Amino acid sequence: HSAMGAIGLLETEKLSPVESEFWFASVKKDLERIGNVGTDLIQFSGVGDTTMARVNVNELFEPVWEDMPDRLKVKVSKHLRLDSSQPHIPGNITQIQIAIRMLMQNALEAMPSGGRLSYWTSERRGHVDIRIGDTGKGMDKHTKERCLEPFFTTKTRGTGLGLAVVATIARQHRAELSVVSKLGKGTLWRLRFPKAEG
Repeated sequence: HSAMGAIGLLETEKLSPVESEFWFASVKKDLERIGNVGTDLIQFSGVGDTTMARVNVNELFEPVWEDMPDRLKVKVSKHLRLDSSQPHIPGNITQIQIAIRMLMQNALEAMPSGGRLSYWTSERRGHVDIRIGDTGKGMDKHTKERCLEPFFTTKTRGTGLGLAVVATIARQHRAELSVVSKLGKGTLWRLRFPKAEG
């Protein structure tokens, strides 16, 4: 059923109170989903400002963590392992923080009963890695193969654009995005950037 179909039924005034309540809830759910799609589309299409600078990957976690809703963080411990060389990458800090926010939100939502969120940085052979891991529900093979497709989602209220946004930002930064996941054990995402010169 669609929101428009539900509205049509509500307009007939022939529904019982219980039926009306069901269809009203359906319309509300669809409108919330449309709102979420609109927000994600803004990020997916342009991803905002394109100003490039030297970005210290060790300084990206805390601002994003602070912005995460408390309801997602309440039962989760965080584990940071930051490269002592303070690695920098060439990038747009706003876009990179959006990518990290998307990955962190997915990680937190995968741990509704609590768990551990990891954020690791490392530099090696001209590359800088950011790894974001969780001890959540993990992904099966089908989900892992399709998770970067726009509009693919396993969430009731998801838009399916979050990880597609991350993949777009990675491409814009000549970065590699990869994932390792095991059902019932957790997921580990890696963003591998070229190292900033100088």
